Amino acid sequence: MRRKSVSRMRMVAMIVCGLLASGTSAMAQSNDGHCSNRTLFGDFGYSSEGVLLPAPGVALQFRSVGITHFDGKGNLMWVEHTVVNLAFMVVREGKEIFAVR
Repeated sequence: MRRKSVSRMRMVAMIVCGLLASGTSAMAQSNDGHCSNRTLFGDFGYSSEGVLLPAPGVALQFRSVGITHFDGKGNLMWVEHTVVNLAFMVVREGKEIFAVR
């Protein structure tokens, strides 16, 4: 019983460390020092990987890559490819409207 407890704690610690390590930040730069819809312009790529825990005792690894395009007018488009457990692939894409406040 103790062995299960230690391995579960180790798994939780690995997930938490992975989330903390992947939390990077980026800042938009503008000439006047203020962030606006116009300063968020261009293509930005991203990737993530981790473990999904859908049920007790079930752990599915995933990897995801994508690109998001910001048009500088408050619109964005993205496409993302995700592989779950080396077999299942999810492709998502979409468009949204956003506002920088």
